[in-house]
Amino acid sequence: MLRPQPTFKSLLARLQARAVAVALACAASLFATAQENPPSKGEIASEGERLKQMLLRYHDDASADRPAEGPLEDTALLDEPVASESDLAAQLALPFSAEKVLLREDELALVIDEVEGRLADPRLNERRNNAPMIAAVQNRRSGALVANTTFSFTHLGKHQFLTRVGLSGGGNVVTVAEEQWRIDLPPAYEASPYLVFLYAPPIGDWRIHALPAVALESDSNDLPSWLSDNTALDTQASETP
Repeated sequence: MLRPQPTFKSLLARLQARAVAVALACAASLFATAQENPPSKGEIASEGERLKQMLLRYHDDASADRPAEGPLEDTALLDEPVASESDLAAQLALPFSAEKVLLREDELALVIDEVEGRLADPRLNERRNNAPMIAAVQNRRSGALVANTTFSFTHLGKHQFLTRVGLSGGGNVVTVAEEQWRIDLPPAYEASPYLVFLYAPPIGDWRIHALPAVALESDSNDLPSWLSDNTALDTQASETP
């Protein structure tokens, strides 16, 4: 669920306005030059790609500077009912898709294929920096805040991130920049580590997948290097009361 953050949006608006101004200036210059020396189709395509990369670069700079915001107190995500055992079973039984948030352990291989596919796709642009993405998760039960944890996502490549964080019974609201997702677990569930995969493209919807970290044990012989060496999972997490 998207929740506007005025500080970031004003920053992004300024960057976008600057990018548009630069793009318009370049376009005006090209138009004037074209009157004297008409460009070839190849030159037009090359200049178009340059302008596209410029706009993506401005977006990446803004994303890298996003502050670590905790879940907002008035978000509608906190008002949803807590999941029962049958609710959880029904959610896990859904077929795998890009929009499915909570996954079964045996769906780890499908997530790995999704990540590897993006890493190998030459059409996807690489992120300009390798900085981690700061995030937070709030756990609530019966309307009361039980835990508030700040953690970081490690960048895997092509705007894909991974972390390991504890989720507990009740409503878990994960916040990354302006995006929020709610993961409901039955109240009786004890806190346990989950793998959380984040795909945060510069243009398009952000998505996450979460599944129990114990899935690493069953697939330990078939894991890619970025997952088997656990480097991406050595993230720092801090809990505040």
